Amino acid sequence: MRRLLPLLWLAGAPASWAAEGTVAHYMVNEPGLPAYHARLLVTPDYLRLDEGQDTGDFTLLDRRDGALYNVSRDDQTLLVIKPTPVDDASPIPLDLAEEEVALGPDAPRLGDAPLKHYRLSANGTTCWRITVAADLLPELVAAKRQLLTTLAGEQARGLKELPADLQQPCDLANHIYAPTRHLAHGLPIHSFDERGREERLVDYQLKAPLADTLFTLPEGYQRFAPGDLAPIRNPTE
Repeated sequence: MRRLLPLLWLAGAPASWAAEGTVAHYMVNEPGLPAYHARLLVTPDYLRLDEGQDTGDFTLLDRRDGALYNVSRDDQTLLVIKPTPVDDASPIPLDLAEEEVALGPDAPRLGDAPLKHYRLSANGTTCWRITVAADLLPELVAAKRQLLTTLAGEQARGLKELPADLQQPCDLANHIYAPTRHLAHGLPIHSFDERGREERLVDYQLKAPLADTLFTLPEGYQRFAPGDLAPIRNPTE
């Protein structure tokens, strides 16, 4: 899978359903790459991220314990990230600020959700520009918070190896010390980060029937933790 993330096409009738869930489709643009489709599937127990293919690579968050699994079909491996707290303070002081940008009296709405626009900064640098739909897809917002919190713990583990001249305020805020602040006012339906990555919500579905196979990790794959040179033993074996 090209991307771990920092996003419902059901092929045929599956044999069983995991649950009804929320499905969201985004279009993502990153500098220097073709635009791609990101699909997010949310149930009370799981969040799955993929590029719209049921049988392709995917990332799975177990919402029950916060563990994250990145599945690569080609080499049959599972990258396993266990949640760890961010205990250390930022290596540089972070002055985080938020500014609401007025959209005017005729601001658009998405269904019943009013849209608001915010600019989030760190040490005077704009880190996020987001358009938010208040109260839209709260289960997706909660699941994304869990995902970003797990990723923040892993990013923090490797921070000590990052040279000081590469420790930028927005990177530190977005990925480690304030990874969920852009979700504080609801679901971003259109966002830009400081690196030019753009995400736009293009469709969503509530109470969608989701096959249990979409949330099942493949058997027999080698498991790795970040930084490992060899597979870790499958704890279920």
